[in-house]
Amino acid sequence: MTEPDVDEDGMIAAYDLIRRAGAGSVEVGYLHDDVPVQEADWWANAQFRGVRITVEHRAGPVEAVEALARRLINGATCTYCGHIITISGQPRDGICRWTRHGNKWVRGCTGTHPERTIRVKGPR
Repeated sequence: MTEPDVDEDGMIAAYDLIRRAGAGSVEVGYLHDDVPVQEADWWANAQFRGVRITVEHRAGPVEAVEALARRLINGATCTYCGHIITISGQPRDGICRWTRHGNKWVRGCTGTHPERTIRVKGPR
């Protein structure tokens, strides 16, 4: 397998978001050797509240870690505004839409609160 072109900002942003959601011990890997990177069948998992959350069948390591971050954050509660978090779709009432800016995910609500963790409820 050749060395992949890695979106370092994407990887850093995803790891940071996973950490902010409260998950730990993130692992990234692939299933198939001796194939192009995009065919290696990438996966990522993290320990979250005593269970392992896993995403599979991604085109690369960044895609796997970003998918894991999205799985953890979508539907969580923003500790700043108290609204449900989404990272896709249009902003609307009752929704806090987060977007990635470089190597950091930024909340959609306004305010001057210090950075905190994200409240994640329910199964992921």
